Amino acid sequence: SERLPNARLQLAEAYFRADELTKSVDAYQIFVDRHPDNIEASSALRNRAVALERLSEYDRAAVAFADLYERFRTGEYAVQDLLSAGTNARKAGSFDKSERLYQTIITDHPASPLIHEATYNLGLVLMDQGRESEALVRLGSIQNSEREPDALLEIGRIALAQNDLPRSEQTFTALKKRFPKSQSAESSYLVLGGWYEGQKEWDLAAKTYENARTARLGADRQQQAVLGLARVNRATQREALQL
Repeated sequence: SERLPNARLQLAEAYFRADELTKSVDAYQIFVDRHPDNIEASSALRNRAVALERLSEYDRAAVAFADLYERFRTGEYAVQDLLSAGTNARKAGSFDKSERLYQTIITDHPASPLIHEATYNLGLVLMDQGRESEALVRLGSIQNSEREPDALLEIGRIALAQNDLPRSEQTFTALKKRFPKSQSAESSYLVLGGWYEGQKEWDLAAKTYENARTARLGADRQQQAVLGLARVNRATQREALQL
């Protein structure tokens, strides 16, 4: 009878819509265990994985999305499932697992529209592991993609971490010139200002934050620039008092 599987699925979806996520996880699992060949099995498993992610159970969500990919490799959302598995593994701190998942997209699905997203996230997880040189190669390969400005921001950030100020400035200048309205271009002011603060280069930090203030950033970043400038002013006043 179709009535029993439909009833089980509707119960799971009711829990999901009501944000009773723990109950929805169990209900979706019961539905799939009892009706593994049902046409709605893949969407039920996907909603279960999403529920786990929303519950911040990132390890379990990573496993759920990866299992979904293995079961439905030819499905419309297969690569997205793999990407979601990698994202959740990274959130769980399983960097080696996350790296393998992103690499699978790059190796097995090179024509996917999500290839640049996977490459960018692979760069981030390499940075998480302190493998900046490898990350630079990955991030530098991202071109003609909406992720390119984000990749440039991270390249500049890595250059600062390596105390390569000229490369960082060159990268941030190119970022602001080519993608002036992007969030990454706005963030580059704050990243550079923060680095100058860490180096106690107060004049350069103040100049960078002042440039940010006049660049008409979004409200949140504008506020961060103002706060950065205030920190620098307090620091210079403290130093002046100590003289």
